[in-house]
Amino acid sequence: MHQVSYVHGERVITARLTTVAATNFNSFVTRVWVAVKTFGMLYAELHLIGLLRVGTYAATTAYAYS
Repeated sequence: MHQVSYVHGERVITARLTTVAATNFNSFVTRVWVAVKTFGMLYAELHLIGLLRVGTYAATTAYAYS
């Protein structure tokens, strides 16, 4: 009997999770998209700053040794 109730409970939980997942899917996708966009923008900015730093460092080094 315990096994049956366990399986039933698992099915109920699975069904509930599926329903919750279905209702939250759109907002989840939106959140992920926003996060990816934000991360992409931050990464691009950091990359740009990194390139500027490297460029500046290379320029000053080249100038110092010329």
